[in-house]
Amino acid sequence: MPLFIRYCLSAVLSLTALALSAQAQPRHAPATTQRVAPSALKHQHEAELNRLVALYRAAPAESLRTQIRTELNVLFEINLGEKEAEIAALREELASLQQQNQQQAYQAQIREMQTLLSQAEKTLQFRRSNRESIVNQRLAELLGS
Repeated sequence: MPLFIRYCLSAVLSLTALALSAQAQPRHAPATTQRVAPSALKHQHEAELNRLVALYRAAPAESLRTQIRTELNVLFEINLGEKEAEIAALREELASLQQQNQQQAYQAQIREMQTLLSQAEKTLQFRRSNRESIVNQRLAELLGS
């Protein structure tokens, strides 16, 4: 059997199967009234788009073309929503990482300040305990004696 005829027969069988399954399944309600997860909603619209495209290929009609355009716009909006959700999740993750980084930076600053404080306290203690020798050394420097 030539390839073209085989292709036509498989297309007709596919269209018939799609038409029968579409009749068996109830049409879905508009997206605004449904409480379905975006992936399930997307799957429903993709199935509807495939059904409409198959019907259009069997018998092109302007009304089908309009319905296909509508489904494409709905799918586009669903995809935009998914991307926006992905971006929001990435922003949250970035903010969390930045906060962790700031906390690590603050911890590093705290350790540095603790080190400086310890050194300053040691210097102060040394200067207090060696006050007499420090004053005498400075006096000798100033007066040249």
